[in-house]
Amino acid sequence: EKKQASSQSLLNKIANLGTKERFYHQKLETDEYYFKSPSEMEKIFFQVPQALKNSVEIAEKCNLELNLGEIHLPAYPLPSFYSAQDYLKKLCLEGLKKYYPAPSPEVINRLQYELKIINQMGFAGYFLIVRDIVRFAKQNNIPVGPGKGSSAGSLVSYLLNITEVDPLKYQLFFERFLNPERIDLPDIDIDFGQLGREKVISYIFNFSGLYFFSKEFN
Repeated sequence: EKKQASSQSLLNKIANLGTKERFYHQKLETDEYYFKSPSEMEKIFFQVPQALKNSVEIAEKCNLELNLGEIHLPAYPLPSFYSAQDYLKKLCLEGLKKYYPAPSPEVINRLQYELKIINQMGFAGYFLIVRDIVRFAKQNNIPVGPGKGSSAGSLVSYLLNITEVDPLKYQLFFERFLNPERIDLPDIDIDFGQLGREKVISYIFNFSGLYFFSKEFN
């Protein structure tokens, strides 16, 4: 309704760091920013009624169905003859040699347990993607945080160099990070140096593509 136009104008002011008295983008200062009724649109387009028919036709063709609740990740470029699960295991075993030259049964069991849960929930590709992003940042001398939050409780994250905290040394629980009861993506919280953030964002965008990428601010 037209009475909502003032609310839209106020939102524009806030978005552009303006105030109620001062608006940075004066050309947007109009009371026409609201959803018009069919009769109002007919008056505006009385000379081109076909435009209204075309808008209805376009709306009827917009039959996109979103599979809410499903997770869609970009495909990680795997080496030949490897599945995401196999490649993740290979990288973890390489990290195992680096951090645990003589791994104890506790370490082996923990790794097997984590990989089982990760593969069971279909997140192998996700860990490969996050590892690749962190590796890119470090190769480009962009500071990367050692890991924070529940992801520090993952041995797999540690072996992949996503985090730098040994979860076994500090007796951290993997289940707080990921367990079969949780259907969301595991929350791997990574901090990047401010001066290199845009380079990391560009890398993610180029890797994942437009339809898999968005920024989130809180």
